[in-house]
Amino acid sequence: MYDENADKIIQLVVNFFPFDNSVQVIDTEKKTQLLKRVQLPSLKLEALQIGNVVNIFSKLLLITGCVPITSRRIFKNVERLIIDYIINGEVIGLELVAPNAVNRWREVLGATDPKDAAPGTLRRLYGKSKLHNVAHGCNTPEDAKRIQSKTIRAPSPPALFAARNFTRSWTQAYQQCIAARCPIHVRSMTAHMALELIGMFFSCKDSNPIIPLRATFKNCTCCVIKPHAIIDGNLGAIIEQICTTGSFYISAMAMFSISVPNALEFYEVYKGVLPEYEAMATHLAEGKCLVCEIKCSKECTDLVNEFRKLCGPRDPELCRQLYPDCIRALYGKDIVHNAVHCTDLQEDGESESEYFFKLLSHVEQ
Repeated sequence: MYDENADKIIQLVVNFFPFDNSVQVIDTEKKTQLLKRVQLPSLKLEALQIGNVVNIFSKLLLITGCVPITSRRIFKNVERLIIDYIINGEVIGLELVAPNAVNRWREVLGATDPKDAAPGTLRRLYGKSKLHNVAHGCNTPEDAKRIQSKTIRAPSPPALFAARNFTRSWTQAYQQCIAARCPIHVRSMTAHMALELIGMFFSCKDSNPIIPLRATFKNCTCCVIKPHAIIDGNLGAIIEQICTTGSFYISAMAMFSISVPNALEFYEVYKGVLPEYEAMATHLAEGKCLVCEIKCSKECTDLVNEFRKLCGPRDPELCRQLYPDCIRALYGKDIVHNAVHCTDLQEDGESESEYFFKLLSHVEQ
């Protein structure tokens, strides 16, 4: 946390108690309590990930690590997954996190052969053959652990399409693949092969993603799915709604952890215009957000305004009265936590996409 009086960054210990959603803040250097244990309903357990910024009574705290007991409780049995590549099109690489992730993902996937997969599993629903059977999954937790033990790590911003995507819902994780209309190719995969693919998807060279982001910066608008929507498990549903309208498609997609200065800069056009300006920027920095470059799937003379109609007005309560099927009506909470940001002016669509996919994708390396 930045201490304005001392003009320096200080390290604090935050104790979070999930059974009553209370929090305690301790200054270990001074051996004092900055905040006695108190309930904080707005703080979610899912937001407590390394790299996130949490807002505790207007103090923004960057999470840099976990003490052993917290680490054991929150991240026990958490494994990771990387989806294999598509034969003839773009690929979506997903790193999925959940307790007992490997076994749960295998259950959702179903048997290797779609004909043998249980009813309702992804491979039974969408698989075509043993080769084209939707997605790849590690066979055992040991395979995943061997991958985790390697030294290659994903960069903060993603290197490809929906590269680093954390979601609480396995069903919604897969909805992103379906919404983007990407059939996934699968083959038998060793830990070494998985390591190579992780490097291919997520590594950088000279601060640039090895596989560049696919943003075009032409005839586009920008959509930012906000941290609260991701934490609430609505990420997949929002992407599905965008892609199944028949009017839009996602030409590039990436997950970012945005700093407060960057968020203030991005929202600067609203400074002095909207009273929620600072609150909007603070929320954007509170967790991971997913940024999409949106294009028209058919002829469209006013893409920005057409996409704004899908999102709805800024106030979700107004949306629920006038446009109950729009994104903000379905997933928004209030004017600040209104599910998504979308470009306001036609001339800003390309510049907002450039801000994330050109500027921040290099700054955050």
